[in-house]
Amino acid sequence: FEVDAAGNLANWKIPGKFSPGIGGAMELAQKVRRLVVLCSHNDKQGNPKILARCRLPLTASGCVSRIITDKAVMDVTPEGLAVLEIAEGLDPADLEAATEAPLLIDTSRLGRF
Repeated sequence: FEVDAAGNLANWKIPGKFSPGIGGAMELAQKVRRLVVLCSHNDKQGNPKILARCRLPLTASGCVSRIITDKAVMDVTPEGLAVLEIAEGLDPADLEAATEAPLLIDTSRLGRF
């Protein structure tokens, strides 16, 4: 599962695992007006799921509007990923270290959850 800074989504194929096909995910992702992705910020090995550019085959391109993880709430903007909220106790530098994609963080407007 990957999301990138351009709002691209890759969630239908996992390397090394059998996948019967994309199913309806592609149609849903391409047709909705606003797609909010909810996922863990990092995989089980600690690798970022929020990337500069997706590596897995895309489900849909430019479809994601907002990303909500256990560490942050981010909007996909033309300038990049704008961080709206960050988890309580997490420092912005820690969030940047846990994320491959560059982040736009305005600490004066940053909410906490």
